[in-house]
Amino acid sequence: MKTMSELKTKPNKVIMRDMQVIKHGKWEEIRDAYGQLEGWIHIECGREVKIKENYCPNCGAKMEVE
Repeated sequence: MKTMSELKTKPNKVIMRDMQVIKHGKWEEIRDAYGQLEGWIHIECGREVKIKENYCPNCGAKMEVE
């Protein structure tokens, strides 16, 4: 166990991790021939969902909030 004086005098090591760029996307409505909402499609990857979510379950993109 380190003492307080050892912790104060030694610089902290920064551990770099693999970082990924955050992808952003947008949901687009899917409507039937009568104009009824059927779901949503992520226009970048083509994933269709019934409920709009904050992240695409297919590609992990952060979806825009309107």
